[in-house]
Amino acid sequence: FIVLIGTVLFSPFFRMENVIISGNYQLTDQEVLALTGMEYGDHLFTIDKSREKEIIRENPYISDIRIRASYPSTLKIEVSERRKIAYIKTPDGYIAIDDEGTVLEFSSDYNESVHPVICGLDIDHVIIGEKLDIQDDIKYQKMIIVLGAVLAADMNSMRADHYSFFDSLLEVRIIPSGYIFLKVRLPEGSALQVKLADIDSISDDMHWLMYSIEEDAFYNAPPGALDMTGDKYIYREYM
Repeated sequence: FIVLIGTVLFSPFFRMENVIISGNYQLTDQEVLALTGMEYGDHLFTIDKSREKEIIRENPYISDIRIRASYPSTLKIEVSERRKIAYIKTPDGYIAIDDEGTVLEFSSDYNESVHPVICGLDIDHVIIGEKLDIQDDIKYQKMIIVLGAVLAADMNSMRADHYSFFDSLLEVRIIPSGYIFLKVRLPEGSALQVKLADIDSISDDMHWLMYSIEEDAFYNAPPGALDMTGDKYIYREYM
């Protein structure tokens, strides 16, 4: 029996030659494999299942992970990831959050990858991997609804150049008066400022805006802002 166990443990047939990873979007296959501590050539009987809880605890992007052997020589890793939907501006920089308000990462400086940015919220403190304590904040809820409406409108896009409304949303800002301001990068590269009264008709408003962008309604428009607060939408040039 002991001889049999030794034969299995040292057999080359049970060493890792293939890796199948699924469910990862934010993390690369190489990054996921590195988290497990496994390398090609390792024996599949050395898989440390306790690493699953450690990985979830240490990496906020991973909400669940399953590591298992598929004999004779394949390691299978199934990942459930949190998806980053926006950044929130804080006095110290920018925090990335998922759709449940879990803090995924922190960036002290602004760069092109930091968007859409939610502005106008009061953030006392944040902890990476934990949810923000502003889940009941009405301004936060409104902004999440706006993001959802933009994403829904984006899914119906018919542009041949695969322009993404959501990926082009640079900023969502709410001010004390209740007005909501959007900053959107247009297909040709310029930025469009949009003013909204509230979220009562946000779904229709965002579908209309997406359609207008698709039809190049703002192509080569002079610097200005789109006012969508009234019954009629008005584009006003900056003076």
